[in-house]
Amino acid sequence: MSAAAETGAGPYPITPRRPAFDGKSVPVAMGLLSAWSESGTAIPRYLRRSYHPSQEGSPRRAVEYPAASPAARTAAGAASRAAMS
Repeated sequence: MSAAAETGAGPYPITPRRPAFDGKSVPVAMGLLSAWSESGTAIPRYLRRSYHPSQEGSPRRAVEYPAASPAARTAAGAASRAAMS
């Protein structure tokens, strides 16, 4: 084994930190994904014969979301930066 590999130096350093599986992830904390508990309760509801998407939220909110989504904000920021350069 090389000295770089032993010390953790090099392109792929050895990190002692292990991923934590405590139910809190970065995307969930940022509000980008639902928590597992929310997804776990939504799946049986979705699979019922009586399910209809209108039970999930208002159509108005669904129409407004794409303009306020993280992807839309990123795209708008990139477009404005490109226009300024």
